[in-house]
Amino acid sequence: MLTCAIRTVILYILLILGMRLMGKRQIGQMQASELVTAILLSELITAPILDPDLPMLAALVPFLLLIAFEIIVPWFASRFPIVKRVVDGRPAMVIRDGRIDTAQLLSLRMSVDELIGQLRLKNVGDIADVQYAILEQNGQLSVFLRSGACPAPVDDVGATPARKGIAHPLVVQGQISDFHLQLLGKDRAWLIRQVTSRGCALSDILLFSLDDDGNYKILKKGEDGT
Repeated sequence: MLTCAIRTVILYILLILGMRLMGKRQIGQMQASELVTAILLSELITAPILDPDLPMLAALVPFLLLIAFEIIVPWFASRFPIVKRVVDGRPAMVIRDGRIDTAQLLSLRMSVDELIGQLRLKNVGDIADVQYAILEQNGQLSVFLRSGACPAPVDDVGATPARKGIAHPLVVQGQISDFHLQLLGKDRAWLIRQVTSRGCALSDILLFSLDDDGNYKILKKGEDGT
């Protein structure tokens, strides 16, 4: 009994340290790979506790390997887009200008009822009020309302609200986002022309965004954006 208690304390401390080292977020904010790692870690921890004859090393080695993978894989994903796409997937536009993309929902295995439920959680009662709804890689739904659906401040009642949309990140850390280019109906050749006309190279750009009103924002690497 004492051995079991000691093992439990040791493994509990290891699990806490491991999760802290990985910088884990809330369950609802985890990427798929992070959630899988968390599940596997919990299974590894319980085995030596339930079986006193199982050596601690049998759980410690795979435990450390999983921690190492969870640190190394994001490092590669931040530098190689193909790794990021495989590990994290891509965001998916499910609503645009009040229209549901049923083909996208089908590929995501998400029903319209589930989508409406997610909108209700965002305090959105009418799909027609939604300009953009994007299912992010971590399963969270980002919602951007039409300008007329955005409540005006108390002191601005009666005034015409400014149009609100989304700033499309076309280049992030030197990498082109084909997803957002497709949303804007643009191609890579157009983007390259926009970048070069502003005296920039893709490798120098931290963020290049374009909003729905045609306003550009360029933030070069090493700049703080202020």
